Amino acid sequence: MIKSIFYNFQSSVGYTILNAFIVIYTLKYIGLDGRGNISLFLLNTSLVQIFTAIIGTSSIGFVYHRTSLSSLTLVTIFWCFITAPIASFIMFWLGIIPQNQLFQTISAAILFTIIQNIMEILLVNKFYKKYNLIRISQPVLHILFIFSFIKLYDSFNDINYVNLLLSALLIVSFLSLLFIIRLFTFERKFSIKETFYQCFKIGLVNQLNNLVLLFNLRINYFVINKFLGLSLLGIFSIVTLLAESIWIFSKSVATIFFSQVVKNDGAVNIKIIRNKMLTLSLIGTFLIMVIIFCIPNFLYVKVLGEEFKQIKMLLFYFTPGILAKSLNTIYIEYFGVINKRQLNTVSFLIGLLTIAILGLLLTYKYGIVGAAIAGSISQVSSLLFSLYADRKIIL
Repeated sequence: MIKSIFYNFQSSVGYTILNAFIVIYTLKYIGLDGRGNISLFLLNTSLVQIFTAIIGTSSIGFVYHRTSLSSLTLVTIFWCFITAPIASFIMFWLGIIPQNQLFQTISAAILFTIIQNIMEILLVNKFYKKYNLIRISQPVLHILFIFSFIKLYDSFNDINYVNLLLSALLIVSFLSLLFIIRLFTFERKFSIKETFYQCFKIGLVNQLNNLVLLFNLRINYFVINKFLGLSLLGIFSIVTLLAESIWIFSKSVATIFFSQVVKNDGAVNIKIIRNKMLTLSLIGTFLIMVIIFCIPNFLYVKVLGEEFKQIKMLLFYFTPGILAKSLNTIYIEYFGVINKRQLNTVSFLIGLLTIAILGLLLTYKYGIVGAAIAGSISQVSSLLFSLYADRKIIL
């Protein structure tokens, strides 16, 4: 298990480094305003994915061994192609998605969902190498396309960034299908109708949780864009990406934890495994933070620009939230596995309420420093509820 965690972590580090390189390399072409636009595009795509993944990523792990892959594929693809346009058009009508990003948002949501569904199937089957290969291939292709485009046309903007991302996702989606072809079976364990029902029942709760979690993590983007503008949103989004890159270790631990216990038949004590994962997640995250804080500040400025001279100070305010989330990430998977998903809902709502109130107040008064503080308090409040809830659970 430990070997699987560190193999997954290495892949996650590679994925994060490649994406960080894309951000740094393209920043000089698109500027902070362009980076802000891309951040909003990716946020809107994530919002659409909340709906496309109801019957997909959020439920596949729980129903995969009770249905056939053929039924599961038909149901998830049908749902994805129906909900992505509907959700996108509603968001466009509400003024959230700009007209010039509507088609790209629909396309990105569909492609991301297909890829993530396939990755979930590979994860449930413990095909970790294939899982990580798919994950790493998307930023690799994106980098190659960006390099080629700039070399050919000697120019680059945020629209090119998005279009090249879509091209990379399209290729990865086709390649990833090759990994699961041999898993297809037409054995009827559940009917298509029953598969749909089971996926929807589990996925709806999980995605409501994910919707709340997404707003918890990204509501500051809307606040900063409203009060401080796109340039400061660009700075904050990069600092947030750095904070999230630290979380990759806890996410790697949680991924392996889920795949190990999702089929639990009582033969293993989930709590014992969970406690080991909590310890491992916290220690690993702390060590990564120590390494990042040891990097001299002038290197950040040299790579990212003068605007980022206070990046370590901003990251310092993120620190309590980063450590809290490293633990809560494990609790989220744990509550899901033991069918206590409502506890995740309450935890996320507490965090959302905290950041909705403090985010407005602190961002308005202290700028992006206030936004970072509000984000940390939100993560800590969510963890405190999870700790309380865990003490009250009787399995």
